[in-house]
Amino acid sequence: MISRTVRSYHRGLLRASNLYSRSSIRSYSITITPATKIVNEKNEQQIPENKSISHYMREYKHWFPNDEVGNSLIDTYERLHKYPQETVTIGILYHDKEVQANSKIIETVLADPLASNNKVWFQKIIERNKQQNISFQYNDEMLEITNTNFSIPSPILGSFSRPNYMIPKTNITLNNIILYEINDIPSFTKFNDCHFLVYVTNRITSSIKLPPSISDKILLTLIDNNDFTPASSESTPFPLRSDGTVQIIKIDSGKSFEGIQDFLDNDVSASNNYLQSLVDSNIFQFLKIMGYNLQIDRLINWNVKKLINKISNDEISLEQLEKVYNELKNRGINDFSSQMHHELQNELIPNTTKFFNKRLRWWKLYFKNDNVEYDLKDFFQFNFMNKSIENYNFLRGRIISELQNHNFGKYSAKSGDISNPLIKLKNEVINSRITSEVQPVVNSHLFYGMFYYQFPTTIISLCAYSIFDFSLNASVSIFGLGLVMGFNYVSKGWEKFTKDWTKRLFNDVRVSIDRDCVENGLVKELTASYTEERRLIEIKRGIVQGINSKLE
Repeated sequence: MISRTVRSYHRGLLRASNLYSRSSIRSYSITITPATKIVNEKNEQQIPENKSISHYMREYKHWFPNDEVGNSLIDTYERLHKYPQETVTIGILYHDKEVQANSKIIETVLADPLASNNKVWFQKIIERNKQQNISFQYNDEMLEITNTNFSIPSPILGSFSRPNYMIPKTNITLNNIILYEINDIPSFTKFNDCHFLVYVTNRITSSIKLPPSISDKILLTLIDNNDFTPASSESTPFPLRSDGTVQIIKIDSGKSFEGIQDFLDNDVSASNNYLQSLVDSNIFQFLKIMGYNLQIDRLINWNVKKLINKISNDEISLEQLEKVYNELKNRGINDFSSQMHHELQNELIPNTTKFFNKRLRWWKLYFKNDNVEYDLKDFFQFNFMNKSIENYNFLRGRIISELQNHNFGKYSAKSGDISNPLIKLKNEVINSRITSEVQPVVNSHLFYGMFYYQFPTTIISLCAYSIFDFSLNASVSIFGLGLVMGFNYVSKGWEKFTKDWTKRLFNDVRVSIDRDCVENGLVKELTASYTEERRLIEIKRGIVQGINSKLE
């Protein structure tokens, strides 16, 4: 009689005595307060009014398409919202190999020592290969056990066999569980399928470096060791946390595993030790908290809170944006404009003038001729506003980096335009203007000086001396006059041309600085980037405020 009573008590402890009929969760048909009005240069953007949370999430995916973590939370939310009776997938993730080897969390939560023939599949769990990822799912009809998959009648995995203390008193939909033991993170491909993860470690200060797409799915952290562990029973209240943060629980799975083994070996005579091991290991606390988090509406709420926290943590304030904008406008662009004009006045103009006066004097045209073009190209290649070109690229990069703080934001393609007005002008001068404007002038002046002045007077002086009996001095004078006239034509024409050409060039540089680089370049890009960044900030705020208003 005593044995039957004890066994009945244990079955009441580990199995659900009352079966809950499946009932669908009320869908979130939620209206949203008007979102913040978003205005840009060309049109007005506004998040539509009276839309559901799902609409807000679609809006977020539209504006932040590359946010893997946020979009994964949204996908999970939409899946739970659409299919409230789907199986809940949980991943057990260990801190390291030591924790993996010592923790008995899998054995403890899956054990059913009071069931008949439980030793067959429980022993398989104990002997499993912990070097590979393993799945555990509910099957009360027949055992299906392979190296990587256990289909077993473990009560915790079944929606109707779960212990009563894991089931909230409210009338909710109960779901089956698929439990993944993640022993090899790189080869595990089901992270996106997991509704949440349980992180198992042996000390509170330990942490593991995981990508955000994994770490943001951690809902519970278990500190699993044989240090002091608070006791808990079926009736012990447990703390509830609904802010989307990770909840930490201290357990001793080794102690509860010893109690289970003792009961399997000694049956009813070890019942007190078995019950006490469950109490002393705080397993009840963990199972009740996990049962609470298995509720679909709780999972939906957790995903929403995680998304809100993520969006809020990634957000910069409008005050910060204004500060960055004013800094770039009042100091960045203004200082850059002054630096460009300084380089023009103190480097390009004097260096170019000096180069023409020393390296390209009129009389050197006779020696250089076609090489004038190449000398000028070499000079401008190394002396044409190179500091300003570099600083322009730097400032454009600074504008993009400081006004595109949303790593996953949907920005316009304008940032892909890497044109630099000064580089464009420099290439035009080197590749086009010198060849089409300077070299032809050199050739024409030398030609006209020689064939209109020097060559005719040379012929005249020779004829005068040989035919008309001019004296040698007179003939030489005629020849010298022709040379002087030719040289005079070349020198005056070249000096006038170089003065006009360089003046026009320097003016084009000034226009490029003021109009193309500053007014139509940096200022427009700064304004557009500021407007775009402000729009994304206001879109985020509208999404967060709208969702929060429906969770209150």
